[in-house]
Amino acid sequence: MALIRIALFPLALIYQCVTDLRNVLYEFGLKKSTKAAKPAICVGNLTVGGTGKTPHVEYLIQLLKPHYKLATLSRGYGRKTKGFLLASPALNAADLGDEPMQFYQKFGQEVYVAVGEKRVPALVQLTDEHPDVELILLDDAFQHRALKPHFNLLLTDYRRLFYQDFVLPAGRLRESRRHAKRANAVVVTKCPPHLSPSERCDIQKQVRAYTPPETPVFFTYIRYGLPLPLWTETPAIEQYLSHVKDSQQLRITLVTGIAHTQPLTQFLRQHYTIKQHFSFKDHHHYSPQDLKNIQQGFQKQLASSFDIILTTEKDAVKWQSPELAAILQELPVYYLPIEIDFLADKEEFDALIVKQVKKYAKQIENF
Repeated sequence: MALIRIALFPLALIYQCVTDLRNVLYEFGLKKSTKAAKPAICVGNLTVGGTGKTPHVEYLIQLLKPHYKLATLSRGYGRKTKGFLLASPALNAADLGDEPMQFYQKFGQEVYVAVGEKRVPALVQLTDEHPDVELILLDDAFQHRALKPHFNLLLTDYRRLFYQDFVLPAGRLRESRRHAKRANAVVVTKCPPHLSPSERCDIQKQVRAYTPPETPVFFTYIRYGLPLPLWTETPAIEQYLSHVKDSQQLRITLVTGIAHTQPLTQFLRQHYTIKQHFSFKDHHHYSPQDLKNIQQGFQKQLASSFDIILTTEKDAVKWQSPELAAILQELPVYYLPIEIDFLADKEEFDALIVKQVKKYAKQIENF
């Protein structure tokens, strides 16, 4: 691996020079950066691949929606459409992208969910058409320098901390580590639930070598819930578990289309039995043939009434289109809900976010 990285270093150097130049042009005003007209929080990262942005955006929604009319704005990665779209019952994951569709299914009656690859005109259209919007959550917009948020929340995966990584293609960084200086707060995600205070302190020091020294650093972990039925007629998982002496008797055909499956499979093996795993690339577009293969694989391995198909929330939203749902409708299909929690300082994080939103809202009001 080290030899491959060394071989790719010249390309990484070129890539870094290009991204550094781009950032310099924005920082010196040679490329236009538009300040959001409403308070805007960016949730982003320095790396390609999953750092857990979706559950962190959902956490912010839960925190702020009792007090503000919220909107989320995403690029809509992997969608089959272009331009600005506002989520509605007529659209599906192929139109919006899997993560915005997940936001809409959870919060659609309370939160505007919008997508647009060009964030500035998308934000203008969103606020023009819905002037009641008071706060925007920008999903994965840390590198979208054309739109300047009021607060940058930078996420970094515990298993691949940005200060240990390298610029593409030698590593997975979209830009140099030093551009973490734009972060107003950093969250180390997907931590082990029992990460020691001393290790947290060491990570904080390493992070702050690239950020302003006062930048707060928080630590979160993923908390998994009980599997939930995808179809309304499917029994609750508690009915299965009430008939077994050991949850390991529940046998799972696992289907994933996410960036990193290891934490998920590790958790599931602690509680259930994974009999087979259909693993697809992140943001995979499921075809009818994919689901037929899953159906056939499940039925081939079917050994008892305690066999189920389990997928992620992000994948589940894609299976609900009529074309795909019809294939698995008669099978016991479940998805695994997740949420994030803090190892420490949850109240401090909440207070920081609420304080910053109030400050920026007042600044805009007085402008």
